[in-house]
Parts: sequence; C-alpha cells; structure tokens
Amino acid sequence: MKIVYGTTNAAKIAFMQKQTINLGMEILSLADVNAPKIHVEEYGNSPLENAKIKALAYHEALQMPVFSADSGLYIDGLDDDQQPSINIRGIGDYMDDDMTIAY
Repeated sequence: MKIVYGTTNAAKIAFMQKQTINLGMEILSLADVNAPKIHVEEYGNSPLENAKIKALAYHEALQMPVFSADSGLYIDGLDDDQQPSINIRGIGDYMDDDMTIAY
C-alpha cells in the first residue's frame, strides 16, 4: 500500500518511513508524487483538526490517499490563555527558536 504524507517536513517523512518499514506500506513524500505547491491554511482549533485540513487539501489536489499530522505545545503550569498550543511560534507575535525556548 502506498500513502502520501501530507507534509513538506523531510524529517517527519523520514521518521514515519522508518516507523512503518515492516507494515507493508510505503510512505511517499509530496515530492515523490510531484504534488503541486499549495498553501494550506491551518485554521483548526487543535492539532488533529489541522492535520485533517492538510490531509483533505492534499487529497483533493492529488486524488490519492493522504494522511497528515500536526502538533501542539502544552506546558504544565501555564493557564490555557498562555498555552502555545497549535500556535507554537505565534504566542502574540511570531517567535523564533530562541524566543520560544525562553518563553
């Protein structure tokens, strides 16, 4: 079985390919299937919603089975309104790696 991983993150693709090597499935990258470059607006309220949005957008463009994954950051001790959640780099304004770590 071949399935497309709806991400442009090469590290995520390599990790998933390694994890599924013995499952009889082939994880393909968007580059492997010559996917058109599309902008997917992630407007969901959770990582799961954003993953679904991405998978459906790529499936519509490719007409192939696609899955996607997304993540969020939750920190013990922070109130809900202070949680980075799905906006890992956007608590208020965009934050780079150092700013995110400092936060």
